[in-house]
Amino acid sequence: MKKDLLFIITLGIILAIFIPLFSPDKGRVDLLAYWSAAHIYASGGNPYSQAEMGQLERQTDPERFAKSDILSNAWSPPWLILIMLPVGVLPYTIAIPVWIFCNTLLIGVSLLLTWKICVGNRPSRGILVVYLAGFLFVETLTYLAIGQITSLVLLGIVLGIWLLDRNLDFLAGIAFLLTTIKPHISYFFLLLAFIWVIQNRRWKVLVGFLISALISMLVFWITNPDWIIDYLTLLNNLPFSRLYLSTLGDFMSVKFKLSIFNYSALLLVFLVKPLLQLLKAEGWMTATNLALLISIPLSPYGFNFDHVVILPAFVQLIAWASSDELPRKAIVFLAASLALIELIVGKMAMIIGLEYFWFFWIPLAILAVFVIVWKMRYAPQKFAH
Repeated sequence: MKKDLLFIITLGIILAIFIPLFSPDKGRVDLLAYWSAAHIYASGGNPYSQAEMGQLERQTDPERFAKSDILSNAWSPPWLILIMLPVGVLPYTIAIPVWIFCNTLLIGVSLLLTWKICVGNRPSRGILVVYLAGFLFVETLTYLAIGQITSLVLLGIVLGIWLLDRNLDFLAGIAFLLTTIKPHISYFFLLLAFIWVIQNRRWKVLVGFLISALISMLVFWITNPDWIIDYLTLLNNLPFSRLYLSTLGDFMSVKFKLSIFNYSALLLVFLVKPLLQLLKAEGWMTATNLALLISIPLSPYGFNFDHVVILPAFVQLIAWASSDELPRKAIVFLAASLALIELIVGKMAMIIGLEYFWFFWIPLAILAVFVIVWKMRYAPQKFAH
């Protein structure tokens, strides 16, 4: 564990130094909005005010607004801004490498925790493959390059599961609050989690979730009594119709004018019962990975950089392969399939100006690989290695 943490920290330091050094525009694109919101809040302002956000962003990055006058906002709830305060109080030029380091750390710790959930204390050297697969995944590189915050959602999911397995329910509830920073990613996972909590009467999970949310909102209310109205006003101005999204619904709407696919997530109601049964039979990780891989492309909102939350599926697949749970043909299929997906996504990422909706298929492709390998894992045969 110590060696793994040292590796992650070292990688974070290297990326924090070299990404801004060799590519000054990297690591800062979306960070500007989150840093600005936290900076305004730390200065006693209103982070949900478009006027205050616009003024600070134009002062901070005038080159960006010389090319485009589109304002970036932090659409997330108060607890995100409170979490980002340590970064928000820093000068922007320092906040950029600090957040690259934090993002690397958050992703690395999430990969490590997922690995521990999957293999427990069994000896295995597959963790190196996990790091390679996780950090060389094109969507991870894209994510780090723009300074996003989805790693907090990833950590909230993985840490929450890890805590539940140790009966630390109150802390698990706090971890699950992190996932609401981007509810369009976690919505189906949270639905399954809270139904499970109710079924099993694990009420401390709800208590931890609600208390941490209420404390965050109370802190915000003390410093900005009108924050709820301001936040709802901001959400009402979300330019949803002007965004290219990485969802099945947006792909079908743009390419085929079929807007009905924007409501595809409603079909997930039919998967609640079977996934809860699967959760009981195989544990949290398999059910969670299937839930995320299915629900993310069906969400009415989402981007390709949000796909970092499907990294636990990579980890579980690698854990199966490294623990002698798969026949050789399954391992060959797995390696070839993931390599092919990575190659295609890499080629797409190099196409300048390619719309986000072309990336909707990635979770679905990984879902197909996951299900096929999962079924091969249970094939009634004696594995030959």
